Amino acid sequence: MTVTRKITTPIAGDVARERLRLLSRGPVHSPLPEDALAAAVLAEEAQISLWDAMIVRSAMRMQCPVLWTEDLNHGQIIGGVEIRNPFN
Repeated sequence: MTVTRKITTPIAGDVARERLRLLSRGPVHSPLPEDALAAAVLAEEAQISLWDAMIVRSAMRMQCPVLWTEDLNHGQIIGGVEIRNPFN
């Protein structure tokens, strides 16, 4: 796990597991076929991979104003979702 080994100040495994447990209480988006189709359109329009488009589509469906990722362009807005890089 990156947070327990690869960052400058790693956190303890038990702390990381507790944070994951807390995050697991949140809502989950289970994509439907129409989400895959919408993601394909989004991928083409935004010139991003289908997998990234599926993540953005899920953020859109869950009404997330911000998506934290290092895989897309910081500051870009895709489908009304602002992309932010946590390391920027």
